[in-house]
Amino acid sequence: QHHIGYAMSAMDLIDDALYIGGAMALGAGQCKEARDRLKQLVDNYPTSELYIPAAFLLARTYELLGDTKRAIRLYRLLLTRYPDSGLSDDIETLLCALEQRGDSEGCACANSMSKWMTIASERLGIELSDCTVDIYEGKNVVVLAPFLISPRLRQYNLPNIWDVAVDNLTEWTGNALTREEPLLIVLANNGAGRTGNPIVLSATAVGDPPKWQLGFYELTRTFLSTDGIKWDVLGEVAPLWLDAFARLGAGALQYNLVSETRDAIGSPSAVKLAHEDVLRMRERALKALEQYVRDGADISKLNPQVATGMLIYLLEANGYGRELVDWSPYQRFFNYLRTVAQRDDSPAYGGSWVDVLGEAFRHAFRTDLSALLSSWGLPIRSARR
Repeated sequence: QHHIGYAMSAMDLIDDALYIGGAMALGAGQCKEARDRLKQLVDNYPTSELYIPAAFLLARTYELLGDTKRAIRLYRLLLTRYPDSGLSDDIETLLCALEQRGDSEGCACANSMSKWMTIASERLGIELSDCTVDIYEGKNVVVLAPFLISPRLRQYNLPNIWDVAVDNLTEWTGNALTREEPLLIVLANNGAGRTGNPIVLSATAVGDPPKWQLGFYELTRTFLSTDGIKWDVLGEVAPLWLDAFARLGAGALQYNLVSETRDAIGSPSAVKLAHEDVLRMRERALKALEQYVRDGADISKLNPQVATGMLIYLLEANGYGRELVDWSPYQRFFNYLRTVAQRDDSPAYGGSWVDVLGEAFRHAFRTDLSALLSSWGLPIRSARR
């Protein structure tokens, strides 16, 4: 009472306890226990802030139990009473799928979960039970998230934002990773930061509100790491430049997808929030580059932050500063790396990684950058002649 500033009784915490207990029971595969707890909350606490997410989880529980009729009834009730809730689009999608299937596939939800969790288990080397996580199936991504955070994840439309991010990255990198199968994104407390397919993101980062840049770096790095872009021609510094481009891409995504973020927050303040984050990223990178040059531009001290500063500086110095982050020239950079392994300026044919990098930048910006790159401790071949 002393810390809170007002008297709080045990009754005030019942809805929280029921919600957390129900979500955790669902995560443990105890669907009937989860149903009982969540139903108690929905029946007895209609004014609770947790009512909508609890009712959503209860409907998902009915789906897992094969009780299609009750799931449909509850989804319809939520859409009627709360048409503008953050979960309404998800509810509408799930309801439509249930109504189309009818009772013929009462366990379709559980079967779909089982399929994707089996794939995640095999690729991550961990065991997942059929009721461990909720599942979002989009056009480009499939998201597996603990039931405790799934409603919040959906309320803020993060899976939808990741879906759009994949379209952006496909266009930027030229890598159609989701042509044959979607990207699998797993929200977990262990293994966060893994890139590839599946991507693993931190479940604890899905706060209220969540971190809006969540997943952008990992998605970008996954697209950049495919075999199509020949990073190996940059030799030992390839990981450094891949990291720098992933940072740039994550910032560009946050800027490009600001309208989706605004819709998720439901406030114009989203534009300001995203811009502030990207501006801070830009300022840190450019300051790191400035300090690197001030210290003598020693190429042995080049790091991803400095390299990101170089990428941003090149954009702005070559007329691409009208947008906060305009990543379009680097499409030509990636296209060059796709073919450079067959050229005589690759390291395999006697050229250094500096030469390859300089030529890739020349293709990206369609101009000779040798003088600028030399001032950064990158004396490309044309500048040494």
